[in-house]
Amino acid sequence: MSTRALGILAIAALLISSVTFAVPAASTYAANLEQQSGTGGTSAGGGHHTITAVPYNPSAQQRTRAAATFTPITTETFENGWPTANWQTFDNHFPVGSTAGYCWDDVAFQGFQSTHSAWPAAGCSQGLNPAVSTYPNQADSWMVYGPFSLAGATAAQVRFKLWQQLAGFVNSNGQIQGDQLIWAASTDNVNFSGFASTGDTTFDVPPTVNGWTDVTFDLSTVPGITPGTTMNLLGQPQVWVAWNLLSDSVPTERGPFVDNIVIEQQGGSPGGIGGRGLAITRSPGVTDLSWTGGTAQTAYQLGKVSLPGNQLKVFNLSLGSYTSFSDTDLPVSIADCYALVPMNGTTRLGISDSLCALPNTRSGANVPGQFTMRLNQTNTASFTWNGVTGATSYILAVVPLNGSAPRFTTLGPGTVSTTDLTGGIATCYALVARSGNTTIGQTDTLCGIPGVSTLGTAQESGTARGAANLDSAFQRISGAGITRGAVAPTK
Repeated sequence: MSTRALGILAIAALLISSVTFAVPAASTYAANLEQQSGTGGTSAGGGHHTITAVPYNPSAQQRTRAAATFTPITTETFENGWPTANWQTFDNHFPVGSTAGYCWDDVAFQGFQSTHSAWPAAGCSQGLNPAVSTYPNQADSWMVYGPFSLAGATAAQVRFKLWQQLAGFVNSNGQIQGDQLIWAASTDNVNFSGFASTGDTTFDVPPTVNGWTDVTFDLSTVPGITPGTTMNLLGQPQVWVAWNLLSDSVPTERGPFVDNIVIEQQGGSPGGIGGRGLAITRSPGVTDLSWTGGTAQTAYQLGKVSLPGNQLKVFNLSLGSYTSFSDTDLPVSIADCYALVPMNGTTRLGISDSLCALPNTRSGANVPGQFTMRLNQTNTASFTWNGVTGATSYILAVVPLNGSAPRFTTLGPGTVSTTDLTGGIATCYALVARSGNTTIGQTDTLCGIPGVSTLGTAQESGTARGAANLDSAFQRISGAGITRGAVAPTK
C-alpha cells in the first residue's frame, strides 16, 4: 500500500476514536399469521419476508432420486459452527439486519446420528435452550441459504432430515391450523413459497433417535405464490431456500429440528461453473473461504498471493464438489489475497472474485464474529457478521485504495449485514463495535478487488475460459495498492 494510503488509515483511526455517532432507534413489525381460504396454504405477513405454503404430503410430493446422480451445491451438518457463509438467520418481526427476538441456531441437543442440529428458537437476543424450553408463541423464525445458481440445471432438489413435535393439525379443508414448519424457495429473497408441515413425527421426548424423517424438496415443482400454481426454478440465476417456523398464541411443543441439509443439482451448463459468490471470513488463526458450487468443474485451484512480495501459493483442490476451504497457514505477510479458478481437467473455466484478509489487525475484547465479505461478481461489497453484546452501534470503516478519503458508515445496534458501493475501486474494510463513544472491538481488515472475476452473467455459457489464469488475476491484485504497511484502522 502506498504511503498516502497508510496516512489515510492513520487519519481513519483517529476519526473512529473521536467522533460521536447517533444510533437510530430500532422499530418492530407487527406479527400477523393468516390462513388462505380454500387453498390449503398459509402465508405470513407484516415482516420483510413473506411465505406461502401448502400442506406437505410425502407420498404425493416427495420425489426421491439417487443422490449419486446429483452434484452438491452445499451441505450443512451444523457440526462446525453456524451460520456459515451464505446463510442468514433472523426473526421476521424485526427489521432487516436485527438480531432481536428468536431465530434459528445450531444446538447440541437433538442431532441426527451426530451432536448438533438446527432449532428455530436458539439464536438471536432472546434465544432459548431446547433442553429446557419449548419454542415460543407467535414465532416467525427464519433461516435462509443463498443465493445459488440453477442456470443450466436439469434437476435440483433440497434434502434434509426433519424431527418435529408441533402444536398443529390439518383440518378437513386441507388447511394447517396452529404451528407449522415451512420449507420454501424464492428468486428474490423476499417472497417465498413451498410446503408446510405440522404435528409429531414421534411422541418420544427428545433427545431421542426416534422420529427423524427424510424430506426431499424438488425445486422444479415448487408450489406457487398464486394458489394452485407451481414454479420451476431450474434455469434461475439466483435462488434462495428457507426454513420458517410459524407459531400461534396457544401452548407450544418441542419444535422442529433440522439436520443434514443438502442442496444439489444435475446438469450445470450454462450456470454450473462453481466459484461464484466467493466469501472471506478472518478469525484468529484461520481464513475461511466459501463459494457457490457447480457441476462444470472437476477440481479447483485456489491461489493465494501474500503481500508485499507477491509470493504466490496454489492450493490444488482435487474435487469439483468443494465449496469451502480453510487456510490455516501462519501469516507471514501484511495481506493475503485469494482467487479461485474452477478447472475441468486441465482447462481453466474462469476466475472468481479476489478477496483479501489482513491477519492480526483485530483489536478489543468484543470483536464482531464471523465478519464476512463478498463481491458476488459485482462492484458492490456485501458484509455479514454476528452481533456483539453491549454494542450500541457499529461503524463500517471504508478505505478506498485509490487515495480518496475514507468513509465511515454508522449502523444501528441490531445490524448484522450491510453493503457498500466500491465504484470498481479496490477497497478495504473493518467493522468497529462501539458502546456509546467507546470502541469495544474491531475486526480484522478485509479487502475486495472488483473486476477480477470472469464468472459473471456474461460468462454463464459454460464455455471454457482458456485465457483465465491465476497470473492475470494476481496482476490485478498487485496493482490494487495493497503492498506494504499495516492497513487496518486500529485504535
